[in-house]
Amino acid sequence: MRVYKLYELRRYYNTASSLAFGFDTVTVLAITVIPWIISYVTYDFYDGSYTYQERPSLSFTGKVFLYLQKEDDFVFYTNIFNPELFSGLQSKYRLTQTSFYTEKDPMTEEDIAFHSVIKAPLLSTEKVVGFTIILLFDITSWRFHNKRTEVPLIISKSFRSYVTSITYSGDLVWSETCMKSNVITRASYKSKNIPRQITDIYSNLTHGELCMLEDRIYVPTIRSSFSGGFELDSTIRFSSLRISENPGFWYIIKFAWVQYLLVALAFFCFAEKMRAFVYNKQIVRTAVHSTISKSMETYE
Repeated sequence: MRVYKLYELRRYYNTASSLAFGFDTVTVLAITVIPWIISYVTYDFYDGSYTYQERPSLSFTGKVFLYLQKEDDFVFYTNIFNPELFSGLQSKYRLTQTSFYTEKDPMTEEDIAFHSVIKAPLLSTEKVVGFTIILLFDITSWRFHNKRTEVPLIISKSFRSYVTSITYSGDLVWSETCMKSNVITRASYKSKNIPRQITDIYSNLTHGELCMLEDRIYVPTIRSSFSGGFELDSTIRFSSLRISENPGFWYIIKFAWVQYLLVALAFFCFAEKMRAFVYNKQIVRTAVHSTISKSMETYE
């Protein structure tokens, strides 16, 4: 027989529109893509998430959503959307006073805390038993050199009795997780209907990535009825910031390369067996050419 008929010294040629070319293309894609997909889908087997220390740069956008649960009703404030859009809720809308500043470390000049004071006007007969506030921040993560705009930070509390002011302090924890949309209210008032406009705002603001807080201390107080409102004095500290991330694609490949190679090797062996079977049985037609010099084709 001719030397080029040996399996190791043969090449198969055909046009790009041929069945053989399509078969080889699908085989190569299966060997390369499917192991990547399997490694990505099964990352929970070895790592669900990871946490690292960082103090990203935060900038308050000035946008606020405040929901105050009263004993028999509620009031709200927001400067994110036009209040005229809330048809039928104009009587529930209260214009608040907001002041804030950022505290810096005198040694490093880095931001270490965010302070805000929000005052909502109320009648002397209105009693607040719970509140939910959402503050929007722009966050720049230096580790991955990316910026996220208008990330919500949520503070939500309910009380056994009514309060007129609260002093809150907490540590910021940034987590890329989805939380179930739910405006927190006092347990005995869960049967109260919350308008759809309010729940829609909360759902739109809290989907996807958000900022969470670990409580340090919060002190509810009852002031004189002459104060005429509800006051929230909050302090958000950045010193103990921990960022939780779901592993991205390249992070998965980095820590699962053994798994990837094992899966890829299995697919590679299977693909080679399949190609040998297809071509030996001549299931697809190709033109066979020698890979050696034609001068050697005369030897048998």
